[in-house]
Amino acid sequence: MIDNIILLTDFGNSSSYVGIIHGVIKSINPDVNIIDLTHQVTPQSIIEANYILKSSYHYFPKNSIFVSVIDPTVGSDRNIILIKTEDYSFIAPNNGLLTNIIDDFTNSEIIEVSNNLYFLENISNTFHGRDVFAPVAAHFSNGTKFDKFGKKLLEEDIIKKNFEPKIIKTNHNDKIIIIGQVIHIDSYGNCITNITKEKYPNIKSIRLENKSLTYEKIYSTFSDVDIDEDLIYWGSTGRIELSVNNGNFANKYDITLKTNIIAIIE
Repeated sequence: MIDNIILLTDFGNSSSYVGIIHGVIKSINPDVNIIDLTHQVTPQSIIEANYILKSSYHYFPKNSIFVSVIDPTVGSDRNIILIKTEDYSFIAPNNGLLTNIIDDFTNSEIIEVSNNLYFLENISNTFHGRDVFAPVAAHFSNGTKFDKFGKKLLEEDIIKKNFEPKIIKTNHNDKIIIIGQVIHIDSYGNCITNITKEKYPNIKSIRLENKSLTYEKIYSTFSDVDIDEDLIYWGSTGRIELSVNNGNFANKYDITLKTNIIAIIE
């Protein structure tokens, strides 16, 4: 049995979409606990959704299912996948959103969600979150056996995307140039990148492409600099972040998702 259904979407909070998904789930399994991870993913941003899910899921109780609906090609021939691991389950479009997540587990089973017995009766072309994802998650949480939802897939059937920075090695002073990008901007305007401390611990400087901004020091926390001063630091998910102490870095420099970040390793 699944105890918790965790929702991750790009639906926002100004429409009825999220509430309707709650209603569908509760109509099928009134006892399941629903948690909204966030519905503020930048519309159609698979890389941002992957970052949020990858950096969040392990903080939740085991026996949770994560329902991720960032689905730019909804209604097309793309398939939907359901993954069951030893600790958690995940349902998402097969569009790269689950890149690297299955790698965290040693024993996983994968289903292509295709059995419409577990969908709503009338399926729209544009709201599979309501008509497919929500009822499948609810039925699964209610005890429906995993293999009832469709045919089994292999791990190689999962679409994976390259969300890693680009590495350029130079012959000049043995420098390594890392071209990363902003993959998430939080509500404070802090800019989170795909440059991780785990892979690149020896970064010496950061430059924003086309912004004429270079930072030569990595700080520990916001109060290490004066109010309104810029800083870079290793954030809580182990990634380079760019911020303004008591300010909004994204607004200050007009940063958007996919803004390039140039890091130098010497």
